Amino acid sequence: MAKQVFTSFDEIDQRLAILKLQREIDKEQLRLHVNRTKANFYPTNLLGGLVE
Repeated sequence: MAKQVFTSFDEIDQRLAILKLQREIDKEQLRLHVNRTKANFYPTNLLGGLVE
């Protein structure tokens, strides 16, 4: 990752806010993927796939 040069504390605060939001988005995406994976392994889904 390239080193950033900041010229004010406002720029630093803005970058930190962006990084915080990106981290929250990544957490939500991970939760979504985990829940989808769990749903795919429910017994009814596994058996339903075998019957079709």
